[in-house]
Amino acid sequence: MRNVMLALAVMAGFMTAMFVIAPLVAPYGMYHSLDGSPCFIDHSWSVSDFPYLIGDILCHQEQDRSFILNGSQMPVCSRDIGLIFGLTLGCLFCLSWRINAYFDNRWLAMSVVMMLFTVVEWFIDPYFDNLMETRFATGIVSGAGTGMLIGWIVHWKWMYDVE
Repeated sequence: MRNVMLALAVMAGFMTAMFVIAPLVAPYGMYHSLDGSPCFIDHSWSVSDFPYLIGDILCHQEQDRSFILNGSQMPVCSRDIGLIFGLTLGCLFCLSWRINAYFDNRWLAMSVVMMLFTVVEWFIDPYFDNLMETRFATGIVSGAGTGMLIGWIVHWKWMYDVE
C-alpha cells in the first residue's frame, strides 16, 4: 500500500517539477498563446518540448489562466498545476498517517469535500474577472483530496481484498 502511494507521489511530484522547470529553462518568452483544447494536440512539438506536449494533451492552456515564468506560459493552467501539486501533497500526507487512519469513513468524506472545492470554484468563476490564484488554491485542495481518496481506496482494496 505504501509503495503505491509513494510511486504516485513521486510521479505527481515529477510532473509538478517538470511543469515548473520547463519555462524556466526555455529561452525567455519562447512559449506564449498556447490556447487550445484538452485531449487534442493543438501544436507541433519537438522532443525537447515534452512538458508542453503533455500540457497540450491535458489542459486547455489558456494564457490568461496560466502562470508566466521566465516570460513563458507554463505548460498547464494554474488550476492544473495546483491539482498536480495537491495530488503530490495528498499522497505524501497519506504516507505520513498510520495505516488505520484510512479505515475511517471520515477520511473518505473529508477527501470528497476537499475535491468539491474545485466544483464550487467552477460555479463562481463566471461571476469574477480572473481568479488565477483562486484556481491555483482550489486546485491544491482538490488535488490533495484526490490523493487522500486514492489512499483510502488503495488501503480499502488491500485491507479487504475487494475484487
